[in-house]
Amino acid sequence: QMRLLGLSGQDIVLLQTLSRTYPEPQYLYQS
Repeated sequence: QMRLLGLSGQDIVLLQTLSRTYPEPQYLYQS
């Protein structure tokens, strides 16, 4: 899947870091 998205190892690490820093606002939909 990562190859299809064209992400390198560093990109994956960056995305994981961003998702931890700015988590998806799923709690907004769990009212």
